[in-house]
Amino acid sequence: MNDDSGSGDAPPERPDFEPPRSQSPGSGQVPGAGSFGPPPRYGGWNPPSGSATPPPRQPPPRQSSYPTPPRAHARSQHWFNQPAQGGWARTHSSMPVTYTIIAICVVVWLCQLVVPGFNRDVILTTWSWQSQPWRLITSAFAHSVSGFMHIAGNMLMLWLLGRAIEPAIGRRDYVLSYLLSALGGSALFILFAALSGTHSAVVGASAAVFGLFGLLVGLYKLAGIRNTGIWVLLGINLVFDFIVPGIAWQGHLGGFLIGLGAGFLIAHARRRGRTTTPTLWLLLVPIVAALGASLALTG
Repeated sequence: MNDDSGSGDAPPERPDFEPPRSQSPGSGQVPGAGSFGPPPRYGGWNPPSGSATPPPRQPPPRQSSYPTPPRAHARSQHWFNQPAQGGWARTHSSMPVTYTIIAICVVVWLCQLVVPGFNRDVILTTWSWQSQPWRLITSAFAHSVSGFMHIAGNMLMLWLLGRAIEPAIGRRDYVLSYLLSALGGSALFILFAALSGTHSAVVGASAAVFGLFGLLVGLYKLAGIRNTGIWVLLGINLVFDFIVPGIAWQGHLGGFLIGLGAGFLIAHARRRGRTTTPTLWLLLVPIVAALGASLALTG
């Protein structure tokens, strides 16, 4: 207890503990680094007295609530889901195979109309394909001469599907998949005719077009892309197969299955950075097997 009335010679009392005075930043000691008080903030720096307080630390960014796609899923979309750059001109300049096929089909159809005997030499028949196997392909470029709607519908669907597929997988894989689908449709048509013991003829690019449907479904499936438009178009074409008489649904089915296999093979190979063309030739195995079975059945 201090006595204020005492002599002024006595030294003033000091508290039991006096915190060290803070030094300037240039003195070699970190300000506020005494033996008491909260630990330094803001990376080891406390603002000196009277200075502006730094803004509060921002909270970490929130993570998205959507799950991150697997690595394989991201790789699969990298090669396929790339929109064409440059607008309409760039998109259509990147599909020369589609336009070439359309031009060939139109020329062949005109020849069927004006050249005598040409139609008879290009259509596929169940009784002449063994001695003239080129009909398995030429029939896919010919169309019915009884009207314009057959070739017009096929070329419209070819254009719609080709503008989506050809720029994505390239010309070589596209034309090979198209021809294999046409062969697959012809082979299954021949096989069903042999099983039923009937003789008929078929013509049209419908089997190859259905092959493009299957190819696009296979690509979308392995790329993890959902597209209801392709299913709507496919459903409309399937309805026509069963309500319109005279349609060779066997050829459509064969082309679709081969195209579906091509889509899976292309997507599977490209996801792993491999060459796709050699794997597509594997689709000749079921085609040759169907033709071989037809030969065995017809004797």
